[in-house]
Amino acid sequence: MAKRTLDELDARRLALLDRLVHQIAFEQDLDTAEGIPPNLRIRLAYEAERVYADWCGRAKALGRPIPSDGSAVQTILAELYDLDDLVNEIVHGGPRLSDTLN
Repeated sequence: MAKRTLDELDARRLALLDRLVHQIAFEQDLDTAEGIPPNLRIRLAYEAERVYADWCGRAKALGRPIPSDGSAVQTILAELYDLDDLVNEIVHGGPRLSDTLN
């Protein structure tokens, strides 16, 4: 796979994480009209990573990917998981992460 494609996937992953940060801020009723201050962005980014790690842990415990329930956060988490699954397959040349859960 071309490096450019991996770079594009990485850019997409960063964009999904940014969407997740903004969605968490929205759900916490934080005013982001003028952007998110750096210290708050860092806190929200840590929270986003924790939420995603929990999501992945639950998927592993279930032995399969978790479908979104339609909420904004879960939709982003499902997209992020699918993207990471694809990157794992490309980089490691093996099965997708979701194929190894069973």
